[in-house]
Amino acid sequence: KKTGPDVRAGGEIRMEVLELIQDAIARGTPFTFRALGGSMFPIIPGGTEVTVERIDRRPPRLGTICVALRGGRLFCHRLVEIRETPGGPRLYVLRGDSHRFDDEPFGEGDIVGRVTALRYGPVRLSTDTALLAAAGKLWMRFPAQAIAATRLGWMAAWPARKAARALVRLLDLAGHGHEDH
Repeated sequence: KKTGPDVRAGGEIRMEVLELIQDAIARGTPFTFRALGGSMFPIIPGGTEVTVERIDRRPPRLGTICVALRGGRLFCHRLVEIRETPGGPRLYVLRGDSHRFDDEPFGEGDIVGRVTALRYGPVRLSTDTALLAAAGKLWMRFPAQAIAATRLGWMAAWPARKAARALVRLLDLAGHGHEDH
Protein backbone atom coordinates (compact mmCIF):
# COMPACT_ATOMS: atom_id res chain seq x y z
CA LYS A 1 0.00 0.00 0.00
CA LYS A 2 1.37 3.39 -0.96
CA THR A 3 0.95 6.22 1.49
CA GLY A 4 0.82 9.73 0.18
CA PRO A 5 0.94 13.26 1.46
CA ASP A 6 -1.75 15.44 2.94
CA VAL A 7 -4.22 16.49 0.27
CA ARG A 8 -6.79 19.23 0.73
CA ALA A 9 -9.98 18.13 -1.01
CA GLY A 10 -10.65 20.40 -3.94
CA GLY A 11 -7.22 21.90 -3.43
CA GLU A 12 -4.44 21.99 -5.93
CA ILE A 13 -1.77 19.36 -5.57
CA ARG A 14 1.58 18.91 -7.22
CA MET A 15 1.72 17.11 -10.55
CA GLU A 16 4.10 14.43 -9.24
CA VAL A 17 1.62 13.61 -6.47
CA LEU A 18 -1.19 13.31 -9.02
CA GLU A 19 0.97 11.04 -11.15
CA LEU A 20 1.81 8.89 -8.10
CA ILE A 21 -1.87 8.53 -7.21
CA GLN A 22 -2.92 7.74 -10.77
CA ASP A 23 -0.07 5.24 -11.21
CA ALA A 24 -0.90 3.41 -7.97
CA ILE A 25 -4.60 3.25 -8.77
CA ALA A 26 -4.01 2.13 -12.37
CA ARG A 27 -1.84 -0.74 -11.11
CA GLY A 28 -4.55 -1.79 -8.67
CA THR A 29 -2.56 -0.65 -5.65
CA PRO A 30 -4.59 1.14 -2.96
CA PHE A 31 -3.38 4.67 -2.28
CA THR A 32 -3.78 6.40 1.07
CA PHE A 33 -3.68 10.14 1.71
CA ARG A 34 -4.73 12.44 4.52
CA ALA A 35 -7.75 14.56 3.60
CA LEU A 36 -7.57 18.07 4.97
CA GLY A 37 -10.76 19.63 3.64
CA GLY A 38 -14.09 19.72 5.42
CA SER A 39 -16.40 19.10 2.46
CA MET A 40 -17.19 15.53 3.59
CA PHE A 41 -17.63 16.28 7.30
CA PRO A 42 -18.74 14.45 9.42
CA ILE A 43 -17.96 11.20 7.55
CA ILE A 44 -14.47 12.44 6.64
CA PRO A 45 -13.30 15.10 9.11
CA GLY A 46 -10.08 16.93 8.29
CA GLY A 47 -7.05 14.76 9.04
CA THR A 48 -8.75 11.45 8.20
CA GLU A 49 -6.64 8.98 6.24
CA VAL A 50 -8.51 8.02 3.08
CA THR A 51 -7.70 4.87 1.10
CA VAL A 52 -8.59 4.92 -2.59
CA GLU A 53 -8.81 1.96 -4.96
CA ARG A 54 -9.64 1.77 -8.62
CA ILE A 55 -13.16 1.26 -9.82
CA ASP A 56 -13.54 -1.99 -11.67
CA ARG A 57 -15.75 -2.66 -14.67
CA ARG A 58 -19.13 -1.61 -13.27
CA PRO A 59 -19.77 2.02 -12.36
CA PRO A 60 -19.83 2.73 -8.63
CA ARG A 61 -23.16 2.68 -6.83
CA LEU A 62 -24.88 5.90 -5.85
CA GLY A 63 -23.65 6.93 -2.41
CA THR A 64 -20.10 5.72 -3.05
CA ILE A 65 -17.42 8.20 -2.05
CA CYS A 66 -15.33 8.80 -5.17
CA VAL A 67 -12.09 10.62 -5.82
CA ALA A 68 -12.07 12.70 -8.98
CA LEU A 69 -9.56 14.95 -10.67
CA ARG A 70 -10.26 18.21 -12.47
CA GLY A 71 -7.83 20.93 -13.44
CA GLY A 72 -5.06 19.76 -11.11
CA ARG A 73 -7.47 19.57 -8.17
CA LEU A 74 -8.51 16.44 -6.32
CA PHE A 75 -12.10 16.02 -5.09
CA CYS A 76 -13.22 13.40 -2.57
CA HIS A 77 -17.02 13.59 -2.71
CA ARG A 78 -20.08 11.33 -2.72
CA LEU A 79 -21.57 10.06 -6.01
CA VAL A 80 -25.14 11.41 -6.16
CA GLU A 81 -26.04 10.83 -9.80
CA ILE A 82 -24.85 9.04 -12.92
CA ARG A 83 -26.00 10.65 -16.16
CA GLU A 84 -26.12 8.54 -19.28
CA THR A 85 -25.87 10.71 -22.37
CA PRO A 86 -27.12 9.20 -25.65
CA GLY A 87 -24.06 8.35 -27.72
CA GLY A 88 -21.89 10.34 -25.34
CA PRO A 89 -19.79 9.75 -22.26
CA ARG A 90 -21.18 8.76 -18.89
CA LEU A 91 -21.12 11.69 -16.46
CA TYR A 92 -20.70 11.42 -12.70
CA VAL A 93 -22.22 14.02 -10.40
CA LEU A 94 -20.50 14.31 -7.01
CA ARG A 95 -21.27 16.42 -3.95
CA GLY A 96 -19.51 16.97 -0.66
CA ASP A 97 -21.69 15.92 2.29
CA SER A 98 -21.47 19.41 3.79
CA HIS A 99 -22.17 21.18 0.46
CA ARG A 100 -25.57 22.39 -0.70
CA PHE A 101 -24.89 22.04 -4.39
CA ASP A 102 -23.54 19.33 -6.66
CA ASP A 103 -20.15 19.64 -8.30
CA GLU A 104 -20.09 20.15 -12.05
CA PRO A 105 -20.33 16.66 -13.59
CA PHE A 106 -17.10 14.71 -13.99
CA GLY A 107 -16.37 12.63 -17.07
CA GLU A 108 -15.67 8.94 -16.66
CA GLY A 109 -11.94 9.56 -17.19
CA ASP A 110 -11.88 12.11 -14.36
CA ILE A 111 -12.83 9.54 -11.72
CA VAL A 112 -9.59 8.36 -10.11
CA GLY A 113 -11.13 5.72 -7.84
CA ARG A 114 -13.44 5.02 -4.93
CA VAL A 115 -12.79 5.42 -1.23
CA THR A 116 -12.61 1.96 0.34
CA ALA A 117 -11.41 2.73 3.87
CA LEU A 118 -11.17 5.57 6.37
CA ARG A 119 -8.76 5.76 9.29
CA TYR A 120 -9.71 7.92 12.25
CA GLY A 121 -6.54 7.78 14.34
CA PRO A 122 -6.12 4.13 15.35
CA VAL A 123 -9.58 3.10 14.06
CA ARG A 124 -9.89 1.87 10.47
CA LEU A 125 -13.32 1.45 8.87
CA SER A 126 -14.22 -0.05 5.54
CA THR A 127 -16.58 2.21 3.60
CA ASP A 128 -18.60 -0.90 2.79
CA THR A 129 -19.79 -1.18 6.42
CA ALA A 130 -23.51 -0.92 7.07
CA LEU A 131 -22.96 2.16 9.27
CA LEU A 132 -21.19 4.21 6.60
CA ALA A 133 -23.54 2.98 3.86
CA ALA A 134 -26.55 4.03 5.96
CA ALA A 135 -24.98 7.43 6.67
CA GLY A 136 -24.37 7.93 2.95
CA LYS A 137 -27.96 7.06 2.11
CA LEU A 138 -29.23 9.47 4.75
CA TRP A 139 -27.04 12.23 3.36
CA MET A 140 -28.34 11.59 -0.16
CA ARG A 141 -32.00 11.23 0.82
CA PHE A 142 -32.16 14.21 3.20
CA PRO A 143 -29.51 16.68 1.97
CA ALA A 144 -30.99 19.79 3.61
CA GLN A 145 -31.25 18.08 6.99
CA ALA A 146 -27.81 16.53 6.54
CA ILE A 147 -26.27 19.93 5.80
CA ALA A 148 -27.97 21.42 8.86
CA ALA A 149 -26.72 18.51 11.01
CA THR A 150 -23.24 18.92 9.55
CA ARG A 151 -23.17 22.61 10.37
CA LEU A 152 -24.38 21.91 13.90
CA GLY A 153 -21.67 19.26 14.18
CA TRP A 154 -19.03 21.77 13.09
CA MET A 155 -20.30 24.32 15.62
CA ALA A 156 -20.31 21.74 18.41
CA ALA A 157 -16.96 20.25 17.45
CA TRP A 158 -15.09 23.57 17.20
CA PRO A 159 -14.92 24.32 20.96
CA ALA A 160 -14.06 20.68 21.70
CA ARG A 161 -11.21 20.71 19.17
CA LYS A 162 -9.95 24.01 20.53
CA ALA A 163 -10.05 22.65 24.10
CA ALA A 164 -8.31 19.42 23.04
CA ARG A 165 -5.49 21.37 21.36
CA ALA A 166 -5.08 23.54 24.48
CA LEU A 167 -4.95 20.41 26.66
CA VAL A 168 -2.31 18.82 24.42
CA ARG A 169 -0.21 22.01 24.58
CA LEU A 170 -0.61 22.13 28.36
CA LEU A 171 0.41 18.47 28.78
CA ASP A 172 3.31 18.98 26.41
CA LEU A 173 4.53 21.99 28.39
CA ALA A 174 4.03 20.19 31.71
CA GLY A 175 6.19 17.29 30.53
CA HIS A 176 9.18 19.44 29.59
CA GLY A 177 12.07 19.55 32.04
CA HIS A 178 11.51 16.00 33.24
CA GLU A 179 13.27 14.25 30.39
CA ASP A 180 16.59 12.50 30.92
CA HIS A 181 19.12 14.03 28.53
